[in-house]
Amino acid sequence: MDTSIRLIMTGGAAMSLYSQTRTSADVDAIFSHQIILPEVLVSYRDEYGKMCKLSWDRNYSPSIGLMHPEAEQDAIFVARSPDGKFDILVLTAIDLATSKIGRYADNDQRDIQELFQDGFITPEDLERRAADSMGYYVGNIRQVHHNMIMALENMGYRSVIPPPSSYVPMGSVRLKYNDARRLADNSGSDMPVHCLSDTPIRGVVLSLSDDRSVAFLLRGQNLMAIYRANCATMSELSASKGKMITIMERDAQLIIDQQDSPSDLKRVFHNCATHLTSAIKTTKDAEIAENSVSMESDRITRTAQYVLDQMREKPRPESTSDSQSRPVTKGPSGPS
Repeated sequence: MDTSIRLIMTGGAAMSLYSQTRTSADVDAIFSHQIILPEVLVSYRDEYGKMCKLSWDRNYSPSIGLMHPEAEQDAIFVARSPDGKFDILVLTAIDLATSKIGRYADNDQRDIQELFQDGFITPEDLERRAADSMGYYVGNIRQVHHNMIMALENMGYRSVIPPPSSYVPMGSVRLKYNDARRLADNSGSDMPVHCLSDTPIRGVVLSLSDDRSVAFLLRGQNLMAIYRANCATMSELSASKGKMITIMERDAQLIIDQQDSPSDLKRVFHNCATHLTSAIKTTKDAEIAENSVSMESDRITRTAQYVLDQMREKPRPESTSDSQSRPVTKGPSGPS
């Protein structure tokens, strides 16, 4: 990989860089690339001689909390790994505090208050950043608004932000720098990419990126990343995993033509295992990489076999002179 992987620390691990007393048993982080992580980051003994482990929080995702769209771009550089493969960054204090408003558990309340007391944030800045972030939040916005009011009141500040029913973002912000936008900027992948607004493309849907803005398509023996012109999500492709489709974008709408082609599905799925090697070449442990390829190859082959079996079990339509003269095809509107 030509460029370094951006690793942005969030949560308790990020808080430990701002506070000498804060510790965490796991690491929440945002990665610029998809990589395979070891279960345990490091093992160590604490001050009492007890063996402890620092592990990755595999359930963490920045899309499920309150996060400002510019948080990743504004992150602060901390260090580069000795091998030069990772650039380690940390959320700014204001974005770290904003991210903790969403859940606002006891430790989140203490962290926000400590950032305020140590002079890293002001209530005015937190109010402004949280207000902008709420315009992009998916979930119970009223609860998040209440959490923000409570956090500001703990700082002795009275919020002037209106309730969610009449809420509008306080300022203009740039579009979120998601996986699709990284592809559009030619900085998120070293595999072939295709923008759906250019031309239609046909292949087997293998998977989607974590934020659903990029789909991975198998065309023959080639793995390709596809994205929309506006870099929006493509959650509707989740139902097409393992299926041969033709897809394009017209007037900001996805047009999906699903086609059953069992003859080459198994071969295409099996060949994907070879391409997984390059996708995980950033893995530090070669043994983990080999095991991952083996397990993924078996899973893909089983999936392909299941798809083929399902296709074979589909009842054939009753024979008529018309159906015998031409094949029945599927399109966006169903059988024709």
